[in-house]
Amino acid sequence: MRIAHLITSLDPAQGGPPAVATRLASAQASHAAAVTLLASHPQARFDEVRKSLAQVRGMDRVAVAFTSPGRDAISVLRESNIDVLHVHGLWQPQLLFALRWADRNGLPFVITPHGMLSAFSLSQKPVRKRLALALGWRKLLGRASYLHVLNDIEAADLGKVTAAVRLAVLPNGIDTAEFQTQLGEEPIRELTAGRRYVLFLARLHHIKAPDLAVDAFATVAQAFPDVDLIVAGPDGGERHNVFERVARLGLGARVKVVGAIYGAAKVALLQNAICVIQPSRHEAQSITLLEALAAGAPLIVTPECNFPEAQAAGAAIVAPGVPDRLGEAMRAMLSDAQMRAASAERGRALVAEKYQWPHIGRRFVDLYRSCVPARSASFTAA
Repeated sequence: MRIAHLITSLDPAQGGPPAVATRLASAQASHAAAVTLLASHPQARFDEVRKSLAQVRGMDRVAVAFTSPGRDAISVLRESNIDVLHVHGLWQPQLLFALRWADRNGLPFVITPHGMLSAFSLSQKPVRKRLALALGWRKLLGRASYLHVLNDIEAADLGKVTAAVRLAVLPNGIDTAEFQTQLGEEPIRELTAGRRYVLFLARLHHIKAPDLAVDAFATVAQAFPDVDLIVAGPDGGERHNVFERVARLGLGARVKVVGAIYGAAKVALLQNAICVIQPSRHEAQSITLLEALAAGAPLIVTPECNFPEAQAAGAAIVAPGVPDRLGEAMRAMLSDAQMRAASAERGRALVAEKYQWPHIGRRFVDLYRSCVPARSASFTAA
């Protein structure tokens, strides 16, 4: 089977979608599928993208192609003679044009919205998104072979946007092997100065709520003077506000805003954290939370993270997205080493059982096969 994944960007600073697309493609290639991964050329960020791809096990089996002004996505897709197209994300013209081309040629296609059709996401720039839906996206969503959603919550949101579609409910996954080797503190010694810490690891964006993480830490900082908060992640528009908030609360010596962290340093940060706090205002399904569990870090999350499985497994404390309640959860986590150890073991077990890419990748290949008819190899022009 010949599969193509199309995504706007493979830049790791874009968060979950590039991580999902690369690792899903790699997992599928391990099942003897011929997989192409296609994205816009990263230009000035090429070195960062290249390093990120090199860290994904099995990416050498995936044909990675970048579009450019002289070589658009449709040209690459036509040359690849694919059986199925899997598009990650919405709204971007590159994705829209490729889906229209696939639809005209009877090429099966799957769309993963990555949470972009949630009620929260649609409330951001709502006029622009309603117009985009009216001008083509709603029709294409309805004509997809499958719309891939991560859980029943996302499925319910999607049902409010488009009807009469086939849904495939499959979770994100991770490669647990990336987190099995204990790296110790050496890769992060300059970041931590050997001190204990709670970790916030996400884009510094309003939706990820770094402000709530800082405010929650402020409620416990005096009671736990040996613990810092590390805020790690690329800027998504909130970095300046985070620095201002830290200064206003007098926490400059205790909150370390360290920027984007990848590779071994990220793994080590997760492995050595007391816990990970992610008080997001919305998540479809967070890759970071899966990685944290695989690394043995207990979680503090909000209900909007949409990860009830972690709470049910005893691997997370779920608290409302207000500083006092998040602070209570943090206090409980910092005060009880036995609870943290038990949560860590339960989290590792949960990820190993339900969220491994090899198994999920195989299920996707089966899904594609169910929607690939015998068809002509003749394709029309864009």
